[in-house]
Amino acid sequence: MKITGIRTVLLTGPSTDDPYLRESRKRRSAAYIEILTDTELVGIGETYAGYFIPEAVPPIVDFFAPVLVGQGVENIAELWRRMYQTGNYWCRVGLGVAVINGIEAALWDLKGKMYGVPVYELLGGRKHDALPAYATGGPSNYPLERLAAKIDFYLSLGFRGFKIGAGSHEETSDGPVDFVPASASQAADFEGRKETPVLLSETASDTVQACWDDAGVPQRRVYRVAEAMKLKDFPCEPDKLVSQPPQA
Repeated sequence: MKITGIRTVLLTGPSTDDPYLRESRKRRSAAYIEILTDTELVGIGETYAGYFIPEAVPPIVDFFAPVLVGQGVENIAELWRRMYQTGNYWCRVGLGVAVINGIEAALWDLKGKMYGVPVYELLGGRKHDALPAYATGGPSNYPLERLAAKIDFYLSLGFRGFKIGAGSHEETSDGPVDFVPASASQAADFEGRKETPVLLSETASDTVQACWDDAGVPQRRVYRVAEAMKLKDFPCEPDKLVSQPPQA
């Protein structure tokens, strides 16, 4: 089986059914990469760059096409190395390598289809029956009661971890309002307020604790304690699980 072509498919549609994320992002984009072959098989991958700047993805995919056309998929690591070396002046980080990794995902998908096995079998076999997932909802919804309701919503869906974004987004009668700090200290104070569980909803506040280090600096992680204690890499000792930072 040989690669005969590579192309990009750009999509745009409604952002999500999440009512809290939809406040700040009504629509979203995606960039999928298809690798064509001299068989009926097509490898499909996605680059996260499509979420931010989809229009930039197709020309970069076209740039790497000559590296791939005519090749097989037996040695994906070598194909990745060739692409990386071809654009190493400008794709060691950022957009270039993000597109390369989307192409690599399509190569693995194609190889899995060629052998008729899940890709994880090609990568050493399945290591877990299930993996925990966290909820991410874009910027933090405000006022704080709205942020608490957002966490309640994610808890109701079964999530036990959430990413609380920096800054804030509030829908008002005059339109959306986003917090813009006037200084670094103002930004730090604003973000620090999100760490204390008193800001969370009544549903969550009795089981969520903030984790502080010895200097009183929040660890930037908020967990439901019952779930967090099951994790091997829990960031704080049990005696540091307090709802307020240590007093100076």
